[in-house]
Amino acid sequence: TNSARSVQVQAVSAALVPLTMVLFCVFTVFTRAFQWATGQTPLAWLQHQRTVVVPKMLNRMCLGEKPGHAEQQRQRQDRQSRRRQAAPTYSCGGEGNDRKLD
Repeated sequence: TNSARSVQVQAVSAALVPLTMVLFCVFTVFTRAFQWATGQTPLAWLQHQRTVVVPKMLNRMCLGEKPGHAEQQRQRQDRQSRRRQAAPTYSCGGEGNDRKLD
C-alpha cells in the first residue's frame, strides 16, 4: 500500500541502507590499512594510548614531570642505595656505634 507512513519508511530506508553499506566498507578498509601500517588494530592502539600515553601526558601536564623523569629518579635512588650497602663499616666498640666510611 502507499500510505503516508510506508512512503516515509521507504524513503528513509532508501537513504540509510546504501549509506550503511558504504560506511561499513569505508571502516573496513580503514581498519585493514591501519592494521597493515601499525601492526595493531585500532582498538589495540586505543588501549595502548589509554594505558601508557595518557598517564604520561597527564603527569607531564599536571605534575610538570619530564618524560622519563620518574624512571631516572628511581635509577638514581637505586644507585645510591647500592653504594650505601657496598660501603665498608667499622666498629667503634659497643652496640649501635657501627658507622659507614664515606
